[in-house]
Amino acid sequence: MVYRSRSQVIRNLPMIAGLMWRAGRWILVISIACRLMLGLVPLGIIAISRMIIDIVSAGPGAGSGPVGALIALEFGLAALGVILMRILVFADALAEERFTERTSLEIMAHASEMEEALYEDPVFHDKLERARLQATDRVVILKTFGDLLLNGAVAISLCVGLGLYSYLYVLVLLATSVPVLWVEGAMSLRWYALKTRQTPQRRYLDYLRLLASSRESSKEVKLFQLGAEIRSRYLESSRKLIEEVDREQRRRLVAGSIGIVSIAGQYGIYALVVLAAAAGKLSVGSLFFLLAAVTGSARALQEVFKAAASLADQANFLDDLAHFFELRPARPVGQMRRLDLPLKTGLEFRDVHFRYSGSDRPILNGVSFTIEPGERIALVGDNGSGKSTIIKLLLRLYEPEGGSILLNGIPLADYDPADLYRRVGVVFQDFVRYEVSFRDNIAFASLDRLDDPEALARAARSARADEVAERLPGGWNQILGRRFAGGLDLSGGEWQRVALARAYLRDAAILILDEPTAALDADTESEVFEQFAALARERLSLVVSHRFSTVRKADRILVLVDGRIAESGDHDSLMRLGGRYAHLYTLQASSYG
Repeated sequence: MVYRSRSQVIRNLPMIAGLMWRAGRWILVISIACRLMLGLVPLGIIAISRMIIDIVSAGPGAGSGPVGALIALEFGLAALGVILMRILVFADALAEERFTERTSLEIMAHASEMEEALYEDPVFHDKLERARLQATDRVVILKTFGDLLLNGAVAISLCVGLGLYSYLYVLVLLATSVPVLWVEGAMSLRWYALKTRQTPQRRYLDYLRLLASSRESSKEVKLFQLGAEIRSRYLESSRKLIEEVDREQRRRLVAGSIGIVSIAGQYGIYALVVLAAAAGKLSVGSLFFLLAAVTGSARALQEVFKAAASLADQANFLDDLAHFFELRPARPVGQMRRLDLPLKTGLEFRDVHFRYSGSDRPILNGVSFTIEPGERIALVGDNGSGKSTIIKLLLRLYEPEGGSILLNGIPLADYDPADLYRRVGVVFQDFVRYEVSFRDNIAFASLDRLDDPEALARAARSARADEVAERLPGGWNQILGRRFAGGLDLSGGEWQRVALARAYLRDAAILILDEPTAALDADTESEVFEQFAALARERLSLVVSHRFSTVRKADRILVLVDGRIAESGDHDSLMRLGGRYAHLYTLQASSYG
């Protein structure tokens, strides 16, 4: 297990180096060069000090000229060290910001390529959560890597100096330091394994913190008096994690005592050096040089081993980032065709079957229907009947388990997903409320129209979102939501109008509305649907709604029951049929008195 984990650490080093290189090449080069030069400064200083001490100890006749020159040279080396260290501070600060930026960008880019099904997999969420942490928490790896490089250069240069006197000194230092490295590395691997096991529980703690303090949940938390219960559950889960951390840290505390072995080796060399000087085999300057070299190299080796263990720890955590980047979309690539416009043969679901990963219950069980260009189709059915699943399959957020989906007579899997997305205008039931400006909230649907005020205004008018903008203090530049200073939240209906405007902004061949008018009043709902009907001409349009005042205006209504199309027709024909649709419509109409 230990050997395999160490090999994984080594495997991750190229990825780490690649991230650093992409984050800032010239910064990395400067950082390495400065550290290598700084590694030689201590050796140069103690070598010059040795010469100064030998000259002075030789007596008054040794001459002050050479001593003055050597002091000036040593001053120059010390000054160079200060300058190099300041350059390092500058380079490291920039490197940290660049590393965070580059890692975050690559994580966001890769996450956007993953199919929707992965986001419902808890294992994927754990990997994504740990990968996100690498973009910020693992910035310390830059400093750790730098410390390893700097102290390694110091240790090597001073060990070379020791080796010029006796290889025995170097062998003793290494022999008493390697066990420390091994134990520290093993402890790092155990710490990584613990953190990995705790990821699901820590996500649960994050959820409890959010539940107890977020604006979205605050009303129900107060109303149901859930605060004490949430805190109790948080404390119970947190204590379990702390107990595990406490046990592991106790092990590390005991194992860390092996560092005494390294100290013993250092003082063993001290004894040998002092005895040699007492026997007259070493000059005073050489005695100073060796004692300083032993102290410096021992300290540097300890720092090297500490940095190596820390780097192994950090690289282990970066193993999660490596695994995340290794994930690949499971969707078939197909021929990557582009959608030919205008649509000619529309959309066809042909005996489509689907169930969500990890579930034995089929959501769609042989669904077949067609939608012609210009036809307005409504989907109705009980919750869980498969309405939203049909939309997700149409958008290729999921792939069908069986059957096929054709668009313009061509399998949907053959189309380039990016091109398909550009041709779709959609409002999901759980649409995003972007906490940016009102203008950006609409323009996010088609960024190439961000600087096209006429297109933005047309989309807003179509959804009656222009009325919302007129009431905002900042108009189109007003920041929406409460997350940022100066932001203003909207009502549910106002947010829905903004989401509709996003769908209308796109030059879409397919319009999809999932519960588009749930938060709108009756008058606004009627007006919005009339506008939608006008926009749907020569387009393929699909509406999912529980409000039959909207549904009845569709050209054709598909009734889903237990994952199948149970009924199909317009409002009048379905009412005459007296089936499931008629029952639901009558039930809803009666509730209005």
